[in-house]
Amino acid sequence: MGNRESGSNSGDYLSTNQVSKMLGIGLNDVNGLIRGKHFPNAVKVEGRWRIPVNEYDNYKNNLKDTTNCLTVKESIERLGYKAGNNASVLELIKKSKLPNAFKQNAQWWIPENDIKHIEEIILESLNVKQACERLKVTSANYITTLITRNFFPNAFKLDKGWRIPLKDIVKYEEMMLL
Repeated sequence: MGNRESGSNSGDYLSTNQVSKMLGIGLNDVNGLIRGKHFPNAVKVEGRWRIPVNEYDNYKNNLKDTTNCLTVKESIERLGYKAGNNASVLELIKKSKLPNAFKQNAQWWIPENDIKHIEEIILESLNVKQACERLKVTSANYITTLITRNFFPNAFKLDKGWRIPLKDIVKYEEMMLL
């Protein structure tokens, strides 16, 4: 790591600018990491934070690999949500539909395999209109009521409306035959 600053007898230190560039995050995020005690031995020298190199190295080594991950924005585009509809992807994370998503440096990362899984579910699911046709009901409200009453526990919303996995529909059909 070039440009390390020497502390008088405490070892090498990095400036917040250096950490910002090396991690690819903003200065505010670096300051947030300091406030969050990720660098517990950071010190202020002449009004500027200095971060011990060993603490930076430990932090960097503990970061998850984001190589095969998408950001929330990229996930929105991939799943066909309307641009800027972060809440939809965050709802999928909250409901564990993207179980391997993780937050790192104030940003959510979604492994591409989780997105592929959602894409498969979409292919193996029905929208409300299709569910009405399959179940031979005329009211979309009936289907959404079944969703809210958890008859379709794996249903989830996309911009274009609810998606109900076929396995939930089949279980409901079997239950109605009893």
